[in-house]
Amino acid sequence: PQFSWHIFAGDAREFDFSDLNIFFDYVWHDPFSPTKNPNMWTKEWFEKIKIFCKPNCELMTYSVARQVKDNLAAAGWQFNRISGLGSKKHWLKSTLPI
Repeated sequence: PQFSWHIFAGDAREFDFSDLNIFFDYVWHDPFSPTKNPNMWTKEWFEKIKIFCKPNCELMTYSVARQVKDNLAAAGWQFNRISGLGSKKHWLKSTLPI
């Protein structure tokens, strides 16, 4: 299958994903911590990402903070805590309900 990466620099909240005419299979969510960058961990942000995801999309993040889990759930994502790598004991693997 075809595989391509899209890396976006800048303030993601201001990026118009609809200009791309693509839908994501996988999202690596890495905007620092919820404490350092709270606007990237909100319900509204996770809802925006969801609009541009395929039904089987996976969103991975290293944050397992209660705020992150609550906002993912409020935006319609399901998640599981999984084993992490390196110094992070756990990550979240999120999916959209089918």
